[in-house]
Amino acid sequence: MMTGLDSSSWDSEGNLLVPLHGIRIALGLSLLAASVFCVLTYLGERRWHDQNPGDSGSFVTPPWIWGLRLTLVLVPFVLSVLLISTRSEHSKAAGAGVAFALFSLGLLLGIAGLLGLFLAFFPDPYTLPDLVAILTFLASSLWIVVSAIRIGKVSFGLFFLALVTTAVCLIWGNHVLDDKEYKLGRQHEEQKGKPPLSLLLPSNAPNTSLPRKPKSLGVEAKSISLTEGLRSQ
Repeated sequence: MMTGLDSSSWDSEGNLLVPLHGIRIALGLSLLAASVFCVLTYLGERRWHDQNPGDSGSFVTPPWIWGLRLTLVLVPFVLSVLLISTRSEHSKAAGAGVAFALFSLGLLLGIAGLLGLFLAFFPDPYTLPDLVAILTFLASSLWIVVSAIRIGKVSFGLFFLALVTTAVCLIWGNHVLDDKEYKLGRQHEEQKGKPPLSLLLPSNAPNTSLPRKPKSLGVEAKSISLTEGLRSQ
């Protein structure tokens, strides 16, 4: 009676198949938790700038940088979901490799975000929702990593190749965006601290704002000096 169930639980090479509903639920929860955390972080920053108008001149990350960072994460996320949802065992292994690389780095970012909640330099009105979102993301990421290893055993070569490729792309893309954001911040600080043009002029520079003397005064001065010279003779 259990023959059909047992045969569907093993692949053609005798490897035990891992149920996919667990990793799918974890992928959905991780996406929801990350989205909530990003929205709360954005709202917290906006509220900080609204409550501190004196700090309005500080550098704010442009929206297109946020968009590129979101794209950098969503592309491998969607790719892993599509690959895991296929019927091919090798595609599932490749999707598991992508998911493993993405959420291994996600675990590190989640731990950093958790520490950042307790080391924040300004009060965050969304501390409790942030904490719930981060803990949910960490639990989901850990489940995804464990499930990805089990799924990747079907074809470890494809699993490892997808893992390395995804990790390199994520690290390189994040480095490029960090470098661009750093340069934009430096340009903003240089423009913010740039002195007025009048302060850049040297102290001995001629002041063109003063009116020039009329030429008639120079002629009168020459005539007076000539008259005094004739009287002395």
